[in-house]
Amino acid sequence: MKSMSIITSTIIASIFLSCNHAHRQSAYIGGEDIDMSISLVDSVRLSADSISWTGNFLSHKGMLGFADRYYCKLYLFDWDSGKLIDKMMGHGHSKSEIEELIYVYPIYNAKNRIAIVDSNLRLTVFNTETREKERISYLGDVPFSNEDIGNYASPGVYSLMEMAEFGSDFYQLSPDELLIPLSLIDRRLNSIDSDRYKKGHIWGRFNQKTNVIEKLSGHFPTYYKDNPAPNFEHFRYVKIEDNYYVNHTVDSLIYVYNGQDSLLYTFGREAENADRSYTGQNYETSIKCMRDDAKRVSLNSGLLYLEDAQLLLRETVHQLLGDFPHTTIQLYDYKTGNLVGEQTFDCFKHFLYGKGNNLFAVTGFSNEEDIYYIYKFEIKKDK
Repeated sequence: MKSMSIITSTIIASIFLSCNHAHRQSAYIGGEDIDMSISLVDSVRLSADSISWTGNFLSHKGMLGFADRYYCKLYLFDWDSGKLIDKMMGHGHSKSEIEELIYVYPIYNAKNRIAIVDSNLRLTVFNTETREKERISYLGDVPFSNEDIGNYASPGVYSLMEMAEFGSDFYQLSPDELLIPLSLIDRRLNSIDSDRYKKGHIWGRFNQKTNVIEKLSGHFPTYYKDNPAPNFEHFRYVKIEDNYYVNHTVDSLIYVYNGQDSLLYTFGREAENADRSYTGQNYETSIKCMRDDAKRVSLNSGLLYLEDAQLLLRETVHQLLGDFPHTTIQLYDYKTGNLVGEQTFDCFKHFLYGKGNNLFAVTGFSNEEDIYYIYKFEIKKDK
């Protein structure tokens, strides 16, 4: 996947990400009731012909997917054996091909659909059952005028969140509407100030027919007010029943919304041995020390709903660009907010799928040239 180079270049370029939060106080629930352990039971090496390993992993239709930037292809592997099962797309202009991709992720609540995003913020919905493009939208065409500069209520100061390494979550709200994660566009703000975390939003309700973000919603957590980290503003979310569970990269809490604007409560414990000492206090400062921070700090890198086990998995990577990156995963009873399991693993392992009492992860980035593994874990009840 060559994620090391991708993350490094992202850090150097560093015009990315977004979240937000209006200052809202919410009830905290949950505690600690550790009664589960997670152990490695198997690992298999991934292999396929004509694959560049430059791109991103995803989970799709019960298989491991790899979106190849170079070949513009989607490869699908079996989680247990690591064998290549299928491949589709390719570079071109036909209905079954695409011109370019930066990353690919599934669209939740939309059967067999994936979201393909390219460097021009073109969002293509691709049906992996019919193997055809269904809809193309241009997020870069969202209406904007100079009057919108500095206005956090204007869709024109936002862009699609671009953190491919840790994932990006899309949710189908209606046949024509997607819930998409947003980033603030710094050049369309007068300055990086406290309003960023008071007034900014994290979600957009995007109408694919009109290319208009019809509503902004969600907020930055209060954590950012006292701990500004404008280069670490990405987040992950999952929808369970009627609620949205949101975890921001720098915050130990998981925020639970009813709908996309009504904050109900929070839960969550800090990951074991997490380091949250981000040095950047504003955009100009943090952009200079971002790479150094990534060598030593902890970043929440995943949030996964394990439907069979009825658990919520939160993933935190420590010292991502350091000499000894490692990963902590936590298992939560999402109904009570209780932490029921926690385990730390060597290296960066990115958890993408759960089935029964098994968890599956892939190599976060390869220390050896083009060598990637699937790791299979088992959740056991200790009591």
